[in-house]
Amino acid sequence: MKQNKSTNDPGTVIENNTTRTPIVSNHIGPNNESVDRIYGGGAIPLRLVQADYSTYKGNISKVSIMVTSPVDNSKFRSYCYKTDDGRWFDRCGLPIDKPKQTTKEDDETQDTNTEEIL
Repeated sequence: MKQNKSTNDPGTVIENNTTRTPIVSNHIGPNNESVDRIYGGGAIPLRLVQADYSTYKGNISKVSIMVTSPVDNSKFRSYCYKTDDGRWFDRCGLPIDKPKQTTKEDDETQDTNTEEIL
């Protein structure tokens, strides 16, 4: 008797659903409206999903900033992201105003238009 494979068995190929599903984590604006948000980082390439769910095609730069601690007023280095068109995002990928103090010597650029071949 032939048994059907379940979708949890090793070797089973699950087809990729390519429909455009709204990203729920983008719905943090006023009245749960969608906002621009950066995803990825580390080993995962950065991508900016815009409020209309399209993907940003420009470059995203990682910029070092100096932050003052609200606890003991000490300063430490952190980072945020800047797009080629002048939008700024915090470490969580959420939109922010332009930081007051950026450090120029430690800026990194991550090109989101190219794929790295390992």
